[in-house]
Amino acid sequence: MLANRFRATCAAAGLVGLFFFGIATAAETAATAAQKAVTGGKEKAGAREAVRQGIRMALDVTGIKSSGELQAEVLEGEYANVSLKLTDASTGAAVTALPPKVWIDLQKEFKGDKKGQPSITCSDKVRSYLQGTLSFRPDIDLNSYYILTLNNDATIGVIDPIKGVAGYSQLFAMISLTRPGEDWVYSRDEKTLFVTMPKADQIAAIDTESFKVIKNLDAGKSPFRIALQPDGKYLWAGNNAEGTLSGVTVLDAGNGKQVAWLPTGAGHHELAFSDDSNYAFVSNRDDGTVSVIDIQHLRKVKDIKTGSQPVSIAFSRLSKALYVAHEGDGTVAVIDGQKLDVTGRIPLEPGLKALRFGPGERWGFVVNAKNRQLSVFDASSGGIAYGGEVGDEPEQITFTSEFAYIRSHKTAEVTMIALANLGKGDKMTPLRISGGGIAPSESTIQPSLAGNIVATPEGNAVLIASPADATIVYYMEGMGVPAGSFRTYGRVPRAVSIVNRQLRETAPGIYSAKIKVPASGRYDLVMLLDSPRLVQCFEFEAGVNPVMTKLKANRPLEIEFFDRNRTLKSNTPYKIRFRLKESTNGQPATGIRDVIGLATLSPMGSWRQSYTALALDDGTYEIEFKAPRKGLYSIYFSIPSQRVKANQLQRLDLHVR
Repeated sequence: MLANRFRATCAAAGLVGLFFFGIATAAETAATAAQKAVTGGKEKAGAREAVRQGIRMALDVTGIKSSGELQAEVLEGEYANVSLKLTDASTGAAVTALPPKVWIDLQKEFKGDKKGQPSITCSDKVRSYLQGTLSFRPDIDLNSYYILTLNNDATIGVIDPIKGVAGYSQLFAMISLTRPGEDWVYSRDEKTLFVTMPKADQIAAIDTESFKVIKNLDAGKSPFRIALQPDGKYLWAGNNAEGTLSGVTVLDAGNGKQVAWLPTGAGHHELAFSDDSNYAFVSNRDDGTVSVIDIQHLRKVKDIKTGSQPVSIAFSRLSKALYVAHEGDGTVAVIDGQKLDVTGRIPLEPGLKALRFGPGERWGFVVNAKNRQLSVFDASSGGIAYGGEVGDEPEQITFTSEFAYIRSHKTAEVTMIALANLGKGDKMTPLRISGGGIAPSESTIQPSLAGNIVATPEGNAVLIASPADATIVYYMEGMGVPAGSFRTYGRVPRAVSIVNRQLRETAPGIYSAKIKVPASGRYDLVMLLDSPRLVQCFEFEAGVNPVMTKLKANRPLEIEFFDRNRTLKSNTPYKIRFRLKESTNGQPATGIRDVIGLATLSPMGSWRQSYTALALDDGTYEIEFKAPRKGLYSIYFSIPSQRVKANQLQRLDLHVR
């Protein structure tokens, strides 16, 4: 039944059935297995440790202060580290199978429809979670990921692939930027996404929990390329400005404050770092140099003349050297990471476009946009290990653990190179897959500096941005054709990335994640293990945060929406219903006659309309909204009589087709 529903909804969403039928079948199988697993043992409520089927499971939840320090107490509105340790009950050996599936939900009273029917249990919850229904979603899902698209119109789209499978709109959120973004990078804990906006001279800092812009950071004139140094301390932005304003801006990755601006050379800048975060390397395309910056003292050490038009740089931890690809003379210069001088040169041909190292950083991949060639060199020896033709005007390189992917400008096909054969003397045969129906060159919008191919958390699949098709293509390794695609709702995706919400194995048998605790109260943590098949439930408590209590006192009312996940149609009346509650005690606030809703169309200011909410007899409120055209709308609420401003209440985002 579940599989049939998934197949029908996937067909309605226009997705290829094979991949999503596999997801539906897996969900059905997991749900059945969960049912069988639960019947074999009792759940011990409140326990932090349990032994089931020979597996010892231990939960640790530790609070994290706003300063980053650990604390024993978990508080609402703050971060916490969730850690599950899985060991063999007999030997104590770490269990390093597939990561467990984990959901966290605030305990609520769920009563059955019939008298005497018991409340829902943790085990009932996991079966509902696996079905992916919007009406029963956990407060925190540690098994999901979101697809982010850097769009042409100063927005970032957030796509929920699982919600799309369940037959609903895949558009989870739309983030509005001040100006169009060019490049992006995550903070070390991936809780913040930094996006350069060259036309605004700023970097947008985006919270990846709420998908909202926290603040815009001043970053010098025309910041294009952005990078985070390996230890995560500083954020670097290359300023593609003219004259004396050309250089690099350095910001503190923790608070976003600018700590230095350093002049380098003229032209576009690419960024790389030594693996110990002692040196930053900044290429200067027009000057033909690479500037070396001492990170500890934030001062420029020297400018190294490397060749004509350096376009791409990469540091290899294996050889402890920087490699610089030059478009003008077609060479790859090798800079020793200790001597800080050119110690070697790999001769190729003019027209080099991109240089990247594969997993392990031994094999360097270089593509030439003029002659369509891919060259693979060995960082340990400097010799060429492979050369061959790829697509027309290759421009970007991405890796999974098994393959290199080369995206070309003038063809829709993506070239794949198997990594397993490197160094074995075998002839390497390129594979070609569809990266969309139309070549990127057919789009009037050019790709950004950020990558338009990204590996998924599964490790054996990639997402490919196809700007001319306005889609994101999903390809699973081993298949002859793409497994599906995701729409971008009329916007042109210039780059694609992923926000990973999954647990990660931080040590053998220890699976951890950093979460933001949404509210105080007692939580259920539900764990589903694949092998052996079992479900285990734990509890933990989140205390009241005095800081949050003070904030609530300054914000007397809170707003709760009904049906916030619905997708609307343009020129069709739709009644938006919501409830107002006292922030201190949660009691309904009724009969208020001046609740104002201001609706705006993204980008902000392109259309706006004010509405006065109707107070209904049941204590709720209603606004009749009709969108004039498709797009993303935001409704901001204010209440003059209660001195509640528009920025104090949660806004409502609506996608209109």
